[in-house]
Amino acid sequence: MSITTLFESGLYGRLRQQAGSHWQNYVDHPFLQQLAAGTLPERAFRRYLTQDYLFLLHFARAYALLVSKLRTLPEMRAATASLNGIIAELPLHVAYCAEWGLSEAQIAAQPEAAETMNYTRYVLDIGHAGDNYGDEGYLAGVRAAIELLETVGHQRGAQSRFTELAQIFTTATQLEAAFWQMGLNAS
Repeated sequence: MSITTLFESGLYGRLRQQAGSHWQNYVDHPFLQQLAAGTLPERAFRRYLTQDYLFLLHFARAYALLVSKLRTLPEMRAATASLNGIIAELPLHVAYCAEWGLSEAQIAAQPEAAETMNYTRYVLDIGHAGDNYGDEGYLAGVRAAIELLETVGHQRGAQSRFTELAQIFTTATQLEAAFWQMGLNAS
């Protein structure tokens, strides 16, 4: 099954469709458009780099929480692979930040922006409150995460809870767009 098919179908595809304009606002955000066009102000990009490091730390915690909530070894392996991917991304992120003159100590010492706190704490709060869910390696990780979402969703009655899950997904999408906006606000 292709990555496009996974994005368009199943539980993940339905959640994206339900998010409607919020999803489009997220994927078409001016931060991303300016980044792609090479017109993003440097100050905005630097702010994003520091906050993304802090985001990745909390995102790793969320995947660790997910691993603790899964019931089967194949599910735990899939979630652990995603967790390991995030942990492996941190040194790459730090090296990239260094190219911009930002040391790991500098970025780790930055206070979290309200948008970073809102987004990461929401993800962790939802994870604690209930059950969770480029290159070839990256795409394989995305594919595995979506397949895990489908498996866990089927096991835990996602169909009967779709309205609740759609609200969680839409809120996370809005918080992600606010995270992009935080970068732009720095400029």
